[in-house]
Amino acid sequence: MDRREWLLGTGALLAAGAGPLGSKADFPYARTRTYLNNAGFHPLSVQAARAAREYLALRTEGPREPDWDVSAGVKKDFAGLINAPSEGVGYVTSTMAARTWWWRGWASPGGPATW
Repeated sequence: MDRREWLLGTGALLAAGAGPLGSKADFPYARTRTYLNNAGFHPLSVQAARAAREYLALRTEGPREPDWDVSAGVKKDFAGLINAPSEGVGYVTSTMAARTWWWRGWASPGGPATW
């Protein structure tokens, strides 16, 4: 396939309203207007807006309870990898949170920890 064939195929897909970015219907802002100001901001697709709402809900309301049977198995398997008891393995939201909790919980009562 040469460049010309690829461009013809891509043009046909876009003309049909299909493609990796979805169709114009997926962008409510662009349904009624032609949008050319990409330096200002980019219109969001319906899918991107949904993902953003889900992320913000997670950060606002916290995670839902995990499937504890699966969680226990994952903790046991991970504990085996690092040669630790599964009771010593926990979940944290980020490595920064883990480091802060470690510092506040274990390192600081006996004095500052050395890294």
